[in-house]
Amino acid sequence: AGARRIKTVDVAVICQQLGVMLDTGVPLPEALEAIERQSRKPEVKQLVRDLHTEVCGGTPLSRSMASRPRIFPPVVISLVKASEASGTMALMLDRVGDYLTRELRTRRQVTGALTYPGFMLGTAFAVVGFMLVFILPRFARIYEMKATTLPTPTKVMMGL
Repeated sequence: AGARRIKTVDVAVICQQLGVMLDTGVPLPEALEAIERQSRKPEVKQLVRDLHTEVCGGTPLSRSMASRPRIFPPVVISLVKASEASGTMALMLDRVGDYLTRELRTRRQVTGALTYPGFMLGTAFAVVGFMLVFILPRFARIYEMKATTLPTPTKVMMGL
């Protein structure tokens, strides 16, 4: 792998491109070489170059992927290994690319769904903090001037 982290979207694109090329009859080493040439990101280029070198050396693609567990999830490695045994690598790589794309989309949706409640919770804490630091002490002084006792909820808030 390269110095920078390879993103899930890059892995999905690699898998989809490999699937398409294998489906059209391009041999795996040539497909990897073509993806390496087309890639613009240096870290992706290096990853594909390393995979190409290992595959040309006789290592199965699944084993090459398995040696990079931070890049390729275990489910992807298992599916590629199964497709090597069954001879359906083109179809499986296309499905793996789709799976990774859907997983990424779902992750983004969950992140987006949690952003608003997180923002609201932060705003609520800011408002309560402002009240505790600036407003409640003023009310306490007003009650002290009038020589009356503070209501119990106000005493509790002042204790905070």
